[in-house]
Amino acid sequence: MKKIVLFITLLFIAQLFFGQEEISNEKIQIGIPYPVVDASSKQYFRYKDLILGVKVRDRRGGVTYTLQTYSSNKLTLEKLKIYDDFPKWFVQESIIKLNDRIFLFFSVWDKPRGVEQLFVREFDVENASFKDAPKLILEVDGKVAGTSMNYRVYNKYDFYTSFDESKLLIQYRRKPKTKKDSKNKDVIGYKVFDGNIELLHGSEVEMPYTEKKMNNLDYAVDNSGDFYIAAKVYRDNSTKNNVTKKTVGYDKKEINYDIEIMTVSADGVFSQKKIELESGKHISSLRLFEAGDGRIISAGYYSSGGKKGNDFSDVNGVFKFNLTKGDDAFRIDYYDIPLEIINQNRREKAVKKSKKKEKEKEGGVALSNLDPKTFFIHSDGSIVLIGEQFYITTHTYTDSKGNTRTTTTYHYNDVLITKINKDGSLAYMKKMAKRQTNGLSSFKLVEGKDDLYLIYRDNIRNLELDLVDVPARGGKFLTAYKINYNTGETSKISLFDYRVVKGLKIYQFALSRIISTTDDEFVFEVYKKKKEDILIKVELK
Repeated sequence: MKKIVLFITLLFIAQLFFGQEEISNEKIQIGIPYPVVDASSKQYFRYKDLILGVKVRDRRGGVTYTLQTYSSNKLTLEKLKIYDDFPKWFVQESIIKLNDRIFLFFSVWDKPRGVEQLFVREFDVENASFKDAPKLILEVDGKVAGTSMNYRVYNKYDFYTSFDESKLLIQYRRKPKTKKDSKNKDVIGYKVFDGNIELLHGSEVEMPYTEKKMNNLDYAVDNSGDFYIAAKVYRDNSTKNNVTKKTVGYDKKEINYDIEIMTVSADGVFSQKKIELESGKHISSLRLFEAGDGRIISAGYYSSGGKKGNDFSDVNGVFKFNLTKGDDAFRIDYYDIPLEIINQNRREKAVKKSKKKEKEKEGGVALSNLDPKTFFIHSDGSIVLIGEQFYITTHTYTDSKGNTRTTTTYHYNDVLITKINKDGSLAYMKKMAKRQTNGLSSFKLVEGKDDLYLIYRDNIRNLELDLVDVPARGGKFLTAYKINYNTGETSKISLFDYRVVKGLKIYQFALSRIISTTDDEFVFEVYKKKKEDILIKVELK
């Protein structure tokens, strides 16, 4: 087992502040307006030099799909078609892109037969249409577990693609026969399809432990069609705490679980591998990804458990290990988050507190509520893991009339970006400071040729933000952190006020509407009043 010790270098702390720039109007293009389409959900997908817009309107009379094809060069609406031929009470599960093909997957509960059905329908992007009628690809006798809402069950299936997009894994979990976790064993269904959505293999696997003893963390499929499950398996019944209470005393460093990787090969062989964790390093999040070179990479965050050993909302560092076929020797690399990064852009009181914790070693310094958001693998074999500090607060108060009210606030704060080279060495670790709450929050990642662009809503006062300044909250300006992929050199770009672009008032802006079209460029759709939508293109280079 190898522990990576991080040293603070000029790579991520020598700058007193980030370089700043402001995008010019010449790099922003406004397209030609076209009639608005009212919809409850809108999704966008890149296809060569076109953009596919999928707009869904769910009404009492049924669901209507409006398909639109736009030119990413001319910023014009090219074609539009409307479909209302979907089964009643169907549920959209996902839209998946495999190479240059885009597929819609939806499910139907066949109540008379007691069967869950999954259908696929391929888009014809150039003609803003579906290529053919829905195709049934999967049936499950009995119910599949999901999320119940408005008399329907959503999120019944999970979708994973291999690195080369030649394989698609569709995974589901049967609804348990009993609600007692101590008796129930999950039955996981998996089906592996090729790029034409033709079934290659698949089955159902009963987990070797009860739900109380294990917690499935993630799934993956490789280019060969092998199916992987990562799970936390408890050694005892202390599933509420990730440490054991000894008969005498309390050892916060002892871990009462193992990480197991379970594999179902393409020929149906089931195997398990146990991952040994370093004492005191508790896994708080884990993801599986295929690298395309025979490796399955597992990465995420770890926690020391805090002073008492049972607080895992704080993250102390990043971990990574590789799974290679035929190799049972696992080495976990750990990358501690340095104190200087944690204290960057924090209030003086918080800085003093973290320095004291570091000195007294009370669980170690940490970033709180760090949630892994994005993971991708570069062509050179290096990986980038991006996490965001996300948490929810509630406040209950009594108004002047004696009525009790509760407000909920969603917080989206700093972003940590970590790049790890293929050989396991740390390339860089950076923290991007921001403070956001509720709507239009979080970020959108746009990949350029040499740089990554982390696009988010910001306050104009943060443009000249020093490393010691606490960011102002919210704001009306779209901003981008520009991070050089190789060096980690970072600067900020002020893009525009998302209410007015080049003198044009725009409405209904959302980060989810941003789509990367070519390197260092993105396009988004907004409403401009007069019952018209419009496309706007932004060149970042």
